[in-house]
Amino acid sequence: PHYTRPVPCSLERHSNTLSLLMALSSSSSSGGSGRFTPNRTHASLRIEEEGCLLVNHDHDADWACALADVVWDSGQHSFAVEVVKPGPNMYVGVATVNHDLTKCLGETPDSWSIYSVDGDACHAMQCEKYAVPFTQAGDVVRVHVDVDAGELSFQVNESSYGAAFTNLRGPVSPSVTLALRSLSVRLLDPK
Repeated sequence: PHYTRPVPCSLERHSNTLSLLMALSSSSSSGGSGRFTPNRTHASLRIEEEGCLLVNHDHDADWACALADVVWDSGQHSFAVEVVKPGPNMYVGVATVNHDLTKCLGETPDSWSIYSVDGDACHAMQCEKYAVPFTQAGDVVRVHVDVDAGELSFQVNESSYGAAFTNLRGPVSPSVTLALRSLSVRLLDPK
């Protein structure tokens, strides 16, 4: 049967981030349109802009996580998250499909992330200095995933930081944790 992939989250209205987005080859993606969906999003997070914008609408202090509806089990992939309404307690990364949506990215053995406040790379409750913070509206975090090599790297705005992790185990999905009310991010063009 003929399958038409839905148009990914629009980059056109965010032209200031276009120069940051790099296309990587993509193979072995399972289903999904690369958007946030209710069945893979904590109830405290509101999904807007046809699955591209994620807003924490009524949750403070505890973790609220969302996974995009695309699953990567091999190959190289990338996605970006633009900070819309900044604040502390924002994590961007990847998680396995079984990740608990009430757990912070990087807190569990099935998630890998970078933390907004200090740029630390976190996995299984272990955080290490890695990059610069992304705490301003318009900041963009690009995540590069090589499932076959088990590597995960990040780019904050125009700066790349190399491999943050070499222990990635797929399949994984693009993921975000927002722990304070009114924080919001926009998912950009998962490939």
